[in-house]
Amino acid sequence: KSHSEMRHDCDRGGLSLPVLSGQEMFTEFVFRKKYLVSVCLQFLRRSFLNEAGITFLEGILHEDNLFTFQVMMNAGRTECLNLKLFDRRIRQGCTMTKKPDYYNCRGYYVCCLEILKYALNHQKESGCALQLSLAELLKELFYSVKRTYGKLQKQQKMQMIKHCTPIEKYIFCIWVLPPGAMHRIRRLLKNKGLGGTIGITAARIAERVRG
Repeated sequence: KSHSEMRHDCDRGGLSLPVLSGQEMFTEFVFRKKYLVSVCLQFLRRSFLNEAGITFLEGILHEDNLFTFQVMMNAGRTECLNLKLFDRRIRQGCTMTKKPDYYNCRGYYVCCLEILKYALNHQKESGCALQLSLAELLKELFYSVKRTYGKLQKQQKMQMIKHCTPIEKYIFCIWVLPPGAMHRIRRLLKNKGLGGTIGITAARIAERVRG
């Protein structure tokens, strides 16, 4: 009752789908707005994970986003069953209920970058439906980054800039930061030495692109 908004995180509304490839299932989920990343919703063969080399990316939060995406892109056979097989316990102070901080924002952002990398590297063999689904997923994930970033304290916002590579800074400036923040980021980068010339240039380019 205290976290009723999370009820939909594990509920596909009675959706049932036949056997499809992972990429086909992914496209169906995104098209129907039923794409959920909780690993608790999946039964996976250990041999499949070993053969595909899929593991949880260590050192980040929200790693389910990347793990589930990799599963969908690599699975040869999947099926969606309308069965309720477990109860979910929501506890205070867990990743999903605590106040978001730098680690939440960074976790979402790392997953965004990895999925973007996959989308760009597999454009030729991806059909139109899959490419559109990837674009929709990236839009939603970058919105999660932006929403989480907006809730951070000033010091934690600076951490996001400090721990980005030059290319990550550039993408972050264009896709996440509000246009009005560009001049402040340039000043902070210059004053605190967090990005050097490359970081400042990235912010300037992003501001020009936005304009």
